[in-house]
Amino acid sequence: MNESKKSPNGNGVPGGVLAAKDERDRRRLARRVFLSALGLGLSVPLAASSARLAIAQSTPRPRRLFLFYLPHGAPVEHFDPSPTGDLDLAGSGVLGPLAPYQSQVSVLRGISMNGASNHAAIRTILTGNADGAGSDSIDALIAQQLNTTAYVLGAVPYAKGSGFTSDSFLVKHGSWVRPEEDPARAADALFQGLGSTPDAGPNPAVEFRTAALAHALTCGTASVITLQNMYTNADLNMGFPGGPGVPKGHHEPVSHSWDAAGRSEFAMVQRWFYGRLADKLLATLNQTDPQDPEHTALDNSLVAVLSEVSDGANHNSDASPVWVEGKEYPTSLPLVLIGGAGGYLKPAGGAAQVTAMHTDLLATFAEAMGAPVSSMGAVSMKPLAELKA
Repeated sequence: MNESKKSPNGNGVPGGVLAAKDERDRRRLARRVFLSALGLGLSVPLAASSARLAIAQSTPRPRRLFLFYLPHGAPVEHFDPSPTGDLDLAGSGVLGPLAPYQSQVSVLRGISMNGASNHAAIRTILTGNADGAGSDSIDALIAQQLNTTAYVLGAVPYAKGSGFTSDSFLVKHGSWVRPEEDPARAADALFQGLGSTPDAGPNPAVEFRTAALAHALTCGTASVITLQNMYTNADLNMGFPGGPGVPKGHHEPVSHSWDAAGRSEFAMVQRWFYGRLADKLLATLNQTDPQDPEHTALDNSLVAVLSEVSDGANHNSDASPVWVEGKEYPTSLPLVLIGGAGGYLKPAGGAAQVTAMHTDLLATFAEAMGAPVSSMGAVSMKPLAELKA
């Protein structure tokens, strides 16, 4: 070929032809994303925003991180009734609502909290340090690298004058932040002014902010979100309308129950939260991703359920055994991963035995989001190879 007739790309195809093809592909992608977003129930402005974000996306698959903090562990015999065998989600008194998503669920067995400190609750679980000292929380560190905002929400506002202490605060972004009590403001923050604010429901103190969270994740206005359902020693009465039907305080006596009846009630309470997660957030994410029509938004998301205690009554935060009604059960932090993280995580569908500190799991979150973190304060950490595809 005559050198003068080569295109700038050097492959013999005229540059104008390639440019026209690229533009057609971009328009097709924008149309697919726009229609998919409308199909998810997003408003026209949000759908248009999603289409623009899809075209501008520099990586083939978007990734999202949603951290769902549920305090005080779980009763192990109801959470993971066969802790040394295959995972049976349908047979779990706590995790049953996740059964429809079994192929995308991993329950991690064997992980202990770094420093074995549980009283600092969400501060420790997200910073890797005993009192949350020495580092911002993992969501903030990830968001900083991605040049985005780490949104933190509290679903249960505190009662003024009732001992709202530092243990009740959310994550650490340089300083502790309090839960956002107004669901409308929380939704506005997630939407960043795009579209209308969804209805938060009749009881904002306990309603999971489903529409705001799910739509923000799918339309691209938020990619890193943390939700603290309750602070660690919250004694919210769980007998509220639409709740799990246990008219007792979550922390006392429910989560500290040793007797069979009390532990069954604790299982019912924690199962209710998983049911909200499954029926609302996961159901929405398990649809075509407006930013990546070849996959679902759940395929491109990492939803992590975290707690700072292994077995609620035993109050341990490490991998150690507990005896329940004469039977020994191995326990560890009840950690659940849902989704594919944009292809980063290996196909799940069961339990993963991983002997490690939870800080290595935090490093896994960071690498999965394309924002690697090798240390938090004085704590070194590395991603868990067992979880990578």
